[in-house]
Amino acid sequence: MKINLSKLSKKHIAISIGILVISTATITAITVGDLQSKIKITYLGQSAFMIEADGKRIYIDPYNLPEIYANKPADGVIITHSHYDHFSRTALNLISNNLTEHVGPDSMATYKNFFNVSAINPFENTTIAGFNLEAIPMYNLGNSPMHAKTQGWCGYIIEIHEIRIFHAGDSDNIPEYEDLKGKIDVACLPIGNRRQTMGFSEASEAIGVIEPEYVIPMHYWEIKPKSFKEYCAKDHPETTFKIMKEGNVFYI
Repeated sequence: MKINLSKLSKKHIAISIGILVISTATITAITVGDLQSKIKITYLGQSAFMIEADGKRIYIDPYNLPEIYANKPADGVIITHSHYDHFSRTALNLISNNLTEHVGPDSMATYKNFFNVSAINPFENTTIAGFNLEAIPMYNLGNSPMHAKTQGWCGYIIEIHEIRIFHAGDSDNIPEYEDLKGKIDVACLPIGNRRQTMGFSEASEAIGVIEPEYVIPMHYWEIKPKSFKEYCAKDHPETTFKIMKEGNVFYI
């Protein structure tokens, strides 16, 4: 894990310590493991992620999943809103069982009719698979009808081992992000525009507001996320951009 010297005061940083054991014959390096378990984040394409920690597996907006994921059942599933590329009954049936916890916006009646769902509204808190979950508003600014604020759809903050992972859903850079400043470790942000989400400019501005340590671009359609990293490099030199293809893994 990269250690940012400017953030050593953060409690969540996992440090591997090398201890030198000196004998008359050799000097041996002994590695002491991370002070806390690592969190595994797998990008599943579009806006979908799989987060694994402490033997638990949580999916966010699973969509278009290969059959192999039937062997990776969900302890928890989080849905941001009802659009087909975020709420896929096919994907949910593949990974869900009787023990799977589901969390989704209270306004998603369809979700609640088909699955055992704990309904949530923006600014509410709950738990999923034993981890804290906070709902953040998810909507488009202006007059776009794609993701209206009145829908009550949600982005989410998942807290695992004092590490906070934020998934913005299909949101724009909304005023509520001001409350997240300095509180987010990993931000999964949409960059695809198409009048549905942030584009490069808005997403870069959101990074400046939230100040996450890591950014994972998502929901980029035909746009190359590497171009977004290059676009942001000058304005956000202290941010680490994780450019992930489908199936790529990031440990923190």
